[in-house]
Amino acid sequence: MLAIPTTLLAVAPNLTVFTILRIAQGLVQASAFALTLAYLGDNCSSMDAAGAFAAYITGTLRAT
Repeated sequence: MLAIPTTLLAVAPNLTVFTILRIAQGLVQASAFALTLAYLGDNCSSMDAAGAFAAYITGTLRAT
């Protein structure tokens, strides 16, 4: 889903469309981040959850 607004940014005809596409990107990224943390919380034991969260957040921050 993130690929759609990202691809369309390359051909945005004006600043308004560009801004709307950037907002769409932010909404999709925030949703993906929250859903991944929820998935990790459900599938990791309470002992492993903190490490899994830290690894995911660190990996996400290093990628940006």
